[in-house]
Amino acid sequence: MQRAVRIRSLKGAPLSYLTTFVPADIGRTYRGEDLATTPLLSLLERSGIVVSSAEQTISAALADAETAPALGIEIGSPLLSVRRVVYDQDGRPVEFIKALYRPDLYQHRMSLTRVQGEEANHWSPT
Repeated sequence: MQRAVRIRSLKGAPLSYLTTFVPADIGRTYRGEDLATTPLLSLLERSGIVVSSAEQTISAALADAETAPALGIEIGSPLLSVRRVVYDQDGRPVEFIKALYRPDLYQHRMSLTRVQGEEANHWSPT
């Protein structure tokens, strides 16, 4: 596995603390300098990977002694936690990302549609 840790900024302020893991054979197709200037999905696609789908979970987390200084916040500050597994066209996992976002600079927005069902009514992502 190749592991990379990156800090992303927005208008000069640290926005996210990203830890990504990719299979070693894929990670050998690019360099650390590439990660500094090119989105990881673009690097995967450049290496011949056809990205097909992903599973993502969003939850809450607290800044620890490693992430707090990197994001310019206090230890114990709330963060949005995003974990995503990206799959290629054959169903192979090609990326796992653990992302921590400052909630004052990042939002998750979703469109929902009301579904009327026989057993219950509920919201569904559109």
